[in-house]
Amino acid sequence: MRRGKLNKISYIAIIISAFFTILAYVSDQLVINYENKMRILNLEYQNLSTEIKSLEKTISTFDNVGFKKDALLYSEIKQKNFFLKNLLLLDKENKTVYTDEYLNMFVGEDGDQEWAIKNIKARAINSVRYMIWDIDEIVEDYRIVFNNPIFEEIISFSKVNFLKKFYSYEKLYNYNLDKFINKDFKNFEEILFTKNISSTLELTDWFSIRNYKLLILENLYKETEKLVSINDHLSKLLEDKETQLNVNFIKIKTKNKYKNYFILTGIISQILTLFFLLLLFRNLIKQKVI
Repeated sequence: MRRGKLNKISYIAIIISAFFTILAYVSDQLVINYENKMRILNLEYQNLSTEIKSLEKTISTFDNVGFKKDALLYSEIKQKNFFLKNLLLLDKENKTVYTDEYLNMFVGEDGDQEWAIKNIKARAINSVRYMIWDIDEIVEDYRIVFNNPIFEEIISFSKVNFLKKFYSYEKLYNYNLDKFINKDFKNFEEILFTKNISSTLELTDWFSIRNYKLLILENLYKETEKLVSINDHLSKLLEDKETQLNVNFIKIKTKNKYKNYFILTGIISQILTLFFLLLLFRNLIKQKVI
């Protein structure tokens, strides 16, 4: 068979086919590169999304404990002198013009006033006991929240130092001895938590118990007020993470768009490569080169 020479059209077809073959190859490599980058970004996005959900749960729990603490403070401060006022009016030894009239309100069918008086005293001392137990429960809730590693990253905060403030009632008591008649905390604590001892307490003891209650509430308020900055820090951290999540989402969306462009470019390049190869073969056949 006689073989002819390649003409200009054949050379152009070969060059164009080669160009689109290279373009298809480059497009495929770019698609692979963008898929790898998107895989990394998707992983970062999922991790960041998980961190945000965990942080939101932590902030929610942190706020709920704060609401519980605020409710306790509001309730206790609102009735801080309620029982003491009752006990003052019931004090027979320091009789006032109101004592008899007030005592008559507690006279039962049998004329016994002592049961009602003992009941008020029992409720008065129990209110302090329950308050301390409620505060211990709130502090325990805070301790659980602070187990989240996120709090270890806050340089200005030490959960150990914070919790110590609520487990050292004796130190708090001794720092404020001027508020108490009884200067021995161990003895005072025994009086406070010994069953049925309230009926034998003097009026001065009730003043000390009231002062102790207010002292604990004041300590709770002062120490938990320091947590406001922690809450602000967590909110700012959440805001930063959400911003970063949006940035990652835009990056993923942008890279996915470019990946689709390169996929389309690769497909078109392969089609054009085949098209110009067909033109080349047609021209070669026409020239009887092959």
